[in-house]
Amino acid sequence: MPDLQSIRSYARKHRNGILATIFISVCGYLASRYAKEQLLENQKRAAAERDTKLNFKKRFQQNQNDCVFTVLSLLPTLGDQILNEMNVEVYWTRLQESRKLEKQLQQQQQQRDHSNNGNDVLTMTAEQQAIESRILEKEQKYQLWEEIKVQSFSRSLTTLYSVTMLTLLTYLQLDLLGRFAYVWTASMANKREPVMQFHHEQQQAQCHTDEVGPIDPQTEDIYLSTSWWLLHRGWRIYAKQVETAVHDVISSLPLKRIVTCHDAQIVVGKLRKQIENLEDSSKTRLSSYVFPNDNEAVREMLFEMGYANAPPDALAKLKRLMDATKSYMNSPEFNRLYVACLDRVFQIFHQHAFGGGHDEDPAAKRVTLANLLPAVSRQAHRIIAGSEYLNELAYCNEVKEFSALINKQ
Repeated sequence: MPDLQSIRSYARKHRNGILATIFISVCGYLASRYAKEQLLENQKRAAAERDTKLNFKKRFQQNQNDCVFTVLSLLPTLGDQILNEMNVEVYWTRLQESRKLEKQLQQQQQQRDHSNNGNDVLTMTAEQQAIESRILEKEQKYQLWEEIKVQSFSRSLTTLYSVTMLTLLTYLQLDLLGRFAYVWTASMANKREPVMQFHHEQQQAQCHTDEVGPIDPQTEDIYLSTSWWLLHRGWRIYAKQVETAVHDVISSLPLKRIVTCHDAQIVVGKLRKQIENLEDSSKTRLSSYVFPNDNEAVREMLFEMGYANAPPDALAKLKRLMDATKSYMNSPEFNRLYVACLDRVFQIFHQHAFGGGHDEDPAAKRVTLANLLPAVSRQAHRIIAGSEYLNELAYCNEVKEFSALINKQ
């Protein structure tokens, strides 16, 4: 079999080349198979990352919508208390009634001067005396104007700070709950991802939740209901601080002082500096506006919320959630977010209260301080109504960045 012999002879003669060809072919096959597997794995990883980013975007958008609706549902509760306890309108009403009585008295005086009927004169005189007794004297009017000056700024700024904190608190609560639910679900699907532990890296005192498990609906409801403290107690802390600052800065300003938009903004800047002096250790920590500081106050809050008899397990989880929220709220990142949001809403406040638009010369409009007070007073109603103030807070980039920080930890 010459053909078989020639093949054997050829194989012996080119054995090394044949072996090298086979080796290269096998290596090429294995390399291509490995590359294909790596490519598929990278594609799956990229798809998972895209899904994660898309889910985060959807969750953030949902949080934005949930936050707006939640805050809108809470604003009437907050607004009723602030508008009732800091009722500027009652002072305006007394001034207006006094003006009406003055006009009425003048009209009756003119009628009496043209009357020749003695009986009418006596009747008119008695009526005039009754009217005169209800007309405010000059000193009384001055005191009312001073009250209006202080209360107008105090009420609007208290409302502004309270609604800002309420919005940020709602965002933080929803972000923490969303992050916890996401990580817990992921840890159940993939054991390599640990159960979430609430913490803040820059806080020395960390708040751990070792294997707390998923947050049940009751605990979630209790946690979200803790906004009761800000709605009924925390805003009053703001009110005291704002009133102190207003008395220090505004009380000495004459009502007839001529001011420009720029002057008014400088005055508000002084108020903000005194109220927001976060570097001062004696100042109230931000978490104190939204959560009680002692166990007795916590029990009061739970009783008022209707959860005085909540299960111990739910209360233990609630404490961990509150501690985690406090940790974030007292962090430098939250302080920066807080100030940035206040900067945004105060820009709107300046535009509506002082007429200082972006394209308007701040020195162009010159009015007395008294003429600014009606617009300043009305801002509390605009804020409570959930107008552009809430939209500016809910959809600003700083809130989005802070939410991303929470969800990526």
